[in-house]
Amino acid sequence: MFKNKMSRRIVITLLTTSMIITAVWKLTTPEMYMGTWIWNASILEKQQQSILHFALQNHITHLYVWVNPANAKKETYQKFIQAANRNHIKVEALAGDPAWATLEGQKNITQFITWVKNYNQSVSPPYRFSGIHLDIEPYLLPDWNTNREKVVKEWVLNMDTVSRVTKESLPGLTRTVDLPFWVNSLKVPASNENVSIWMMKKFDRISIMAYRDAGVGSNSIYELSAPIIQEAGQLNKSVIIDVEMNPVQESGDTTFNKKGTHKMKQELKKVENELYFSSGFLGFAVHDYSAWKRSYEGE
Repeated sequence: MFKNKMSRRIVITLLTTSMIITAVWKLTTPEMYMGTWIWNASILEKQQQSILHFALQNHITHLYVWVNPANAKKETYQKFIQAANRNHIKVEALAGDPAWATLEGQKNITQFITWVKNYNQSVSPPYRFSGIHLDIEPYLLPDWNTNREKVVKEWVLNMDTVSRVTKESLPGLTRTVDLPFWVNSLKVPASNENVSIWMMKKFDRISIMAYRDAGVGSNSIYELSAPIIQEAGQLNKSVIIDVEMNPVQESGDTTFNKKGTHKMKQELKKVENELYFSSGFLGFAVHDYSAWKRSYEGE
C-alpha cells in the first residue's frame, strides 16, 4: 500500500515538473521565426503599409528583400527598413542566381556584398539591413546533370569566399543561404563531409526548401527536414524550414497554392509540434510574399 502511494506521488511529481518545464520553455522562448521573400523591390515604397500590415497579421519576423546592385537605390530601402524595424520586423538583403555557383559569377557576388556594405555604412542603425539572404540554387544550371562534380566544386569555392568576405566586411549581419532538402546527400569535393554540414559551418543559418504540402507522415515537410535539423543541433546551428505557396510545374504535393493559407498553417503547426524541443529548428519561411498574400486574401 505504501509503495503504491509512493509510486503515485512520484508519477504526479514527474508530470507536474514536466508541465512546469514546458510552461517555462514557452514563456521564455522568443516568437517563432517566420520569414518570406519579396522579389520585387519596387513595391516597397508604394505598398509599404500593406506589406507591414500583412506581416503583422501573419506574425512575420523577417522579410528578405531583393537587391540588384545594378539599379538599387538607397532611398527605396531606407524608409521601409525603418518602418519594419519599428514593428520589430527584420529586413535582410536578398540576392542570388544559379550562375553565382560558377567562378564567372564571383564578380556579381562581390558587387552585391559591396553594395550592402556601402549602404549599411551610409545610414544609421534604424535603416540598416539586419542580414543577407542568398538564393543561388546551382542545380538549375544545365551543367548540373552533365558535370555535377565541377558545379559543386565551384559552388563550394564561391561560398567559401562569400563566407570569408561577409564575415570581414559585414560584421554583425546574419548570413543565411537557401538550400534544397537533399543537400545532405552531396559531398564536398575531396572530402567526406556533407555539403549541408559544410554550409552550416560557414554561415549563420541555412534555409531548407522542404517543399511539400503535408506537415507529417511519409514524404512530408517534417520527414524531409528532420535529418538536417538533427545535424544543425549537433553543430549548435539553426535551420529555417521553407514551404511553397506559388503554383509549380512539379507534383501538386510540393505547394500549398491550392490548399491555401489556413491549411498551410495547420500543417506547419504539426511540424512545429514535432520539432518543438529540437535545438536545430528555428522556424519557417513561406515562398513568397506575393503568392502568400494572394492566397490569404482569397480565403
